[in-house]
Amino acid sequence: MKAMIFAAGLGTRLKPLTDSMPKALVPVAGKPLIQHVIEKLTAAGYDDFVVNIHHFADMLENWLMDYQKQHADIRITCSNEREQLLETGGGIAHAAPLLKENNPQRQFLIHNVDILSNIDLQQMRNSTESKVERNGARLVVSERETERYLIFDENMRLVGWTNVKTGEVKTPFPAVREAFDPTYTAPVDSANRIISPFFRPFGSGPYFLYAFSGIHEMSTGLLDMMDKWPQKFSIIEFYLSICSRCPIYGYVQPDLKLMDVGKIDSIDKAEPASRTLRQRENQDQGRYQARAGSPQGTGSRLGGHNRQHRQPTGKQQLRPHAGQYPGKPSCTQSICYTPRTRPCSRHLRPPIYITAHLPGL
Repeated sequence: MKAMIFAAGLGTRLKPLTDSMPKALVPVAGKPLIQHVIEKLTAAGYDDFVVNIHHFADMLENWLMDYQKQHADIRITCSNEREQLLETGGGIAHAAPLLKENNPQRQFLIHNVDILSNIDLQQMRNSTESKVERNGARLVVSERETERYLIFDENMRLVGWTNVKTGEVKTPFPAVREAFDPTYTAPVDSANRIISPFFRPFGSGPYFLYAFSGIHEMSTGLLDMMDKWPQKFSIIEFYLSICSRCPIYGYVQPDLKLMDVGKIDSIDKAEPASRTLRQRENQDQGRYQARAGSPQGTGSRLGGHNRQHRQPTGKQQLRPHAGQYPGKPSCTQSICYTPRTRPCSRHLRPPIYITAHLPGL
């Protein structure tokens, strides 16, 4: 099976390490980042890799060729971006001939080189509710706090993007733009920190906000639709431009643990985290296999609907919405932010929360 690894970036957040090596070869727990990714993908059944190269391209290409010589059961091909970085969408479009070649499945996985996670790729690939459709894609997303979110409808189909700090909204759907009015002022606490305004309950909907993980699957049918795009473009911009006519879905794995190792202060944290993720991954695989016969399933584009409500941890507390929206039916759980007509534990969607930092911690 085919997979593309994004490894061409300059790694500016990892300086000074990347002053002498590509980001993909920065060591974590005794291995280069790209080796962690290749080993994870190989264990999930992927054996044909396309890696884009730019920063210290020769060094990375030599490492990849040496690695392939030691692992005859896989194939690695480099997509040359030596002349200029092409961004995420441009990188995929540039590698299109390589991604189409020897690809009977007519789909491929894309994985950022600086992402470590316990994502169960076999479970995702085998999930009947989240198959990549023709001319479609599936994006691994998670419920983590950030400024930029992808917006999904109740069927977990992509309908837009928003920056909850600035109020910027990108969507081809007028109803979604109305629901996420950019003139809305985000509430802040006494320290001028945003109290996450995840959901505005007016206009059509409901809508659900998830953070993109840097892992996604794409049908090769979408590659031909990139022909008219410029040489450099963002893959998220591309998805947003076609989501009104192509099936672009989100995928949520319960208990997903994900770490971005793209910053210098994350390297030390990644050392023990990489071992922990591997242990949890092995445990999760056994749990997912045990649940395979369950009618509720595990992870899918329906967002893992067998999850329970989260409890406040660390510096966060959950703020109830009781009485915030008079006249609207609300979930029976006081910590749930989204107005509902049934208890959230029975919904096909996980609950959405407002989180606030406790002052003084």
